[in-house]
Amino acid sequence: MAHSRFTFLLRGTSLACVALAFGSGTALAQSADLPETQARRGAGAAIDAAGANEAAQMAPLGPNETVTYAQVLQAPADVGLNYRFALSEIRAGRLKSASAALDRILLAKPDLAEVRLLYAIVLYRLDSDTDAVRELDAVSKMTLPAEIKRQVETYRAAIEKRRRTTRYTFNLSVGFQGDTNRSATPTDNKVLFIDIPLKVAKSKADGALLAIGSFRVEHDPGFQDRHTLFAQTTSYMDEQKDLRRQSFQFHSLESGVNWNLPRDTVTTSMTLEHMRMQDRPYMLAFGPKARLQHRIDAAFDVFAQAQYRWQNFNNISATVEGSAVAPLASNRTGARFDAEVGGRWTLSPSHQLELSFNLTEKNAEAGYEAYKGEGVQLSHTWLLGNGQFLLSSAQAGLQIYDQRDSFISAKTRRDWTYLGRVTYGVPVANLLPDDTLPDGLIGLVMTTSLEGQRVKSSIDNYDYSTIRGQWLLSKRWEF
Repeated sequence: MAHSRFTFLLRGTSLACVALAFGSGTALAQSADLPETQARRGAGAAIDAAGANEAAQMAPLGPNETVTYAQVLQAPADVGLNYRFALSEIRAGRLKSASAALDRILLAKPDLAEVRLLYAIVLYRLDSDTDAVRELDAVSKMTLPAEIKRQVETYRAAIEKRRRTTRYTFNLSVGFQGDTNRSATPTDNKVLFIDIPLKVAKSKADGALLAIGSFRVEHDPGFQDRHTLFAQTTSYMDEQKDLRRQSFQFHSLESGVNWNLPRDTVTTSMTLEHMRMQDRPYMLAFGPKARLQHRIDAAFDVFAQAQYRWQNFNNISATVEGSAVAPLASNRTGARFDAEVGGRWTLSPSHQLELSFNLTEKNAEAGYEAYKGEGVQLSHTWLLGNGQFLLSSAQAGLQIYDQRDSFISAKTRRDWTYLGRVTYGVPVANLLPDDTLPDGLIGLVMTTSLEGQRVKSSIDNYDYSTIRGQWLLSKRWEF
């Protein structure tokens, strides 16, 4: 990393040579946003966007008003009132009540396609697949608008997928990213050497090609409680246009068991991560992971997660653009522990809010690379209708390092990190005239993201800000 290059130069050359290196325009500072952190965040954002797209395709929309059962009792034969009551109950998460209301409507008006489709959706969400298929079959026999036909096939495919004992999911995203300060140059263009400020070149913007892919296999061995085995692999490629030394490839593998309990889902797994820079091995990490998700009620879940990884970093002495890539990366070798707790609120079928708190402890061979961290994140998912969605998140964190690096400063390093991100997604089919998208590209989604990051550090070398923009085309296959 850049900070490792800085330390390497200090230990191997005179102060005059170091000053010359600064003057040549090399920003010798280590970004708090390390490549492996960027990869996990970027891959996670792409997978979250794929999940939001699936939810956007599935979520029924209802009116804004709330209808109570007392109002229904005053006019029990009013079909419109019963329908709005059912939508209100769905919004509140009371699916059995909604099912009863829709059933009453269909007894009086069996030919209402939209009501029967909504009834099928509610039955699907209640895990009554046989009854849901029966209702979908009944809807299919009616004369239907194109939108209802599409929803019928969407839910039929979802039920078929859920009935399989082995399910496969593949997500692929490709696109571009721009970064206003890819070099992570300090805010005032100065770095410290034994607390002496030295001038460095201005920040460098750059663009990159991105490719993110994930493949997941889930198998139901046939237990009554529907416990499942799973394995998932994810790859993230970042290929920089100009700052080639910042390019990397990140790969991860996770395999484990989902234990489905009456009100809880427990996931236990093992993870393996590998990162390469300049086609050389940079990091290998592995360890166990556990997650508990507990349902309080239909609208509120809480969760807790813990992960341990042993991280082994390899020095990369190869030079790119006149500097060694990571000559002292092995100083970061050591164990890392992460813990997270949070809650998720389903405010309505279109809005979901999540708040989480996290703790990190990173050990390292060099004390100035070891730290303890804590953070908070708030995220919101908004399904906008017609397959569109908006994902937004804000996070703040503090990292306190164990020891000072005397070659840089007598101060102990403390980094406050603030990050905000907004992602808008829309099916490509929405942007084109009807029937112009080939069948193989149906389901293609375009996402546009904007992310701002500010790292405020006690040491000038690590104090910087950047803005990233991202554009991706994504597709999800399930089979």
